[in-house]
Amino acid sequence: MGLWVAATMCETVMIGCVRIVSQDLHSLQVLFLRMFCGLLVLAPWFIRLGASGLRTTVFPLHALRSGLQIMAMTMWFASVPLVILADIAALSFLAPLFATAGAMLLLGERVGWRRGLALAVGFGGVLVIVRPGDSFNIGWGLLVGAAACWAGALLVIKRMARSETPASMTAWVTSLITPVLAIPAAFVWRDPSWAQWGLMMVAGCAGTFTHLLMAQAFRHAEASAVLPMDFSRMIWITLLGYMLFSETPTWHVWVGGALIFAAATYVTLREARLARSTKT
Repeated sequence: MGLWVAATMCETVMIGCVRIVSQDLHSLQVLFLRMFCGLLVLAPWFIRLGASGLRTTVFPLHALRSGLQIMAMTMWFASVPLVILADIAALSFLAPLFATAGAMLLLGERVGWRRGLALAVGFGGVLVIVRPGDSFNIGWGLLVGAAACWAGALLVIKRMARSETPASMTAWVTSLITPVLAIPAAFVWRDPSWAQWGLMMVAGCAGTFTHLLMAQAFRHAEASAVLPMDFSRMIWITLLGYMLFSETPTWHVWVGGALIFAAATYVTLREARLARSTKT
């Protein structure tokens, strides 16, 4: 549980760095810098992994996952300057719900009434946040789209996990995404200052540690123990938005975020429970 909370704090640091740099640089350039700096952080590990770590029999799935993550990250980074940080935290909980809906619609998985109800509650939380009828912020739409694309990537990861190692999947997605992102970044490029380079290196390190800490948390405890700690992400990110950018979220964000988080946690834990019962 402590490792998961630490991971959410690292993610908060990454989001804060991205938000600061996004005030002066285009989101496409910021996205490339984030991935490039992350690649630099992971380079020693890739070298140690060697060519054997990149052997794969499912390259098309690696390419599909990379494409989905590029779309997800492009929309997510574009939303960062448009919404308050609390909105980003609340709507990020949507990905497991979209993944469940996608598994039902695209993979033919059976979803019972309990998970169906959880999906309805979660998407109801989205309506609480965006408040249809009020002035709509395009950033909300970008965040929802990013969550949907990330959910698609999660389904591909779930499929690849049958034959691929986590090391191979991480190496392939980073190696494929970074060069592709360099192309659109070149059209909007502005030379970053040393301070901006420093912030993006911090973002790259923080993003890498986020994934490592989450993976380590799952090694030490069941999902039912660590996932409730994920809501701390919203607390840290909201505090960061208040302290650095004077952002004060409305009650709609807290209520909607809580509904989405509760639904996503239930769906995730329910799927884990069903998977264990199937194995036994």
